[in-house]
Amino acid sequence: MDTQESIADALLTTLRTRRSIRAWQERPIPRETLERVLEAATWAPSADNVQPWRFVVVQGARKQELAALLRRFVDGLQPGLNPVLWVHRIGLRRSAGLIERAPAVITAWATFKPEDAALRLVSRGDLTPLFTWTMVVQSVAAAVQNLLLAAHALGLGAVWMGYPNLAGREIKAWLQAEGELQATIALGYPAEQPGQRRRKAVKDVVRWEG
Repeated sequence: MDTQESIADALLTTLRTRRSIRAWQERPIPRETLERVLEAATWAPSADNVQPWRFVVVQGARKQELAALLRRFVDGLQPGLNPVLWVHRIGLRRSAGLIERAPAVITAWATFKPEDAALRLVSRGDLTPLFTWTMVVQSVAAAVQNLLLAAHALGLGAVWMGYPNLAGREIKAWLQAEGELQATIALGYPAEQPGQRRRKAVKDVVRWEG
């Protein structure tokens, strides 16, 4: 087997064996490992190479404060005043518990400033701000996918949470973060080995033309 084929097999194995992990060992994650995970995120493709992602790593006491912030957010919800958020209160509480238990949490943010020089090429076309924002969000999602795969390759287990986005305004103010919250990733060394979940067959999700 040549080197290129070995690299391809290793990558495909990483893709197939990654799982969402929700239980972790108490073992701390070395900073160098977190930095490698974050560097992998920054190698994701991005529209017009804007690289709109920003990350905030939350650990220790600050991580516990983040979990407490989410719980306060849920406690303040009222079914009559916040019907949409009220429906998701269980997911928000579950996310707070995951944040509390994980050795580290990474929040991913999408930035978009119309005056950025890197966006001038985009603005020259017949593109609306909404379309541009969509590309920004897609770019950050690609970075998060890189992050998850790198974490798995380095022996970590992670879970991508979307529920904290519902409290994005409160989290942004608390962290003094830049951009809009897109993902909250809890990670650590796995204390569980989830089995493979069913995937739709390629033939069921692909149509060939030509």
